[in-house]
Amino acid sequence: ILAFVRFCFNIGAFWKSIISSSEGHAWYIVLKTMFIGGVDREFSIDAIADIDDGVDALENYIKSGYGFGVDAGILFTPVKFMEPTLGVSITDIGGTSFQELDAVADTTGKASPILPSVNIGLSLKPVKTSGLYLMTTMDMHSINQPYSFSQKFNLGAEAGVGQIFKAQIGLHDGYFTAGMQF
Repeated sequence: ILAFVRFCFNIGAFWKSIISSSEGHAWYIVLKTMFIGGVDREFSIDAIADIDDGVDALENYIKSGYGFGVDAGILFTPVKFMEPTLGVSITDIGGTSFQELDAVADTTGKASPILPSVNIGLSLKPVKTSGLYLMTTMDMHSINQPYSFSQKFNLGAEAGVGQIFKAQIGLHDGYFTAGMQF
């Protein structure tokens, strides 16, 4: 996919589980409104060459739309030591389809539907003091989708100094990533 912009406005709730009175559980359900637009297509090298030569125009592949979706999940932290947290979520329950967005000029139709996705993750905090912490994470997104394992598996680490500074490093879709927050 060359370029695709997805804006998502979540209207929902995140609350501690009312099903269980013990600590360490968090259930959530999110209702979301999505606005989506851009080039929604994978191109081969030959197709890109055709675009460069003027045989085909990139504008022929611009899609846009709006839709509504539902996500749900659970976070479970069984013990306080190293705070191991397991997360499971299902996004776009039932699939999220889109209606064409007339406000966007030069589109060639509505965006493709988003299929439901099952996601799992695990995090640990091997270092945690009053002012510093180190968190390690791994997750798999869209484990029910038929594409490469390297695009599903992510690894990461975050180091923080209180709520003032955080630095992240990771591997996402097979690529190195890094970031900082102040």
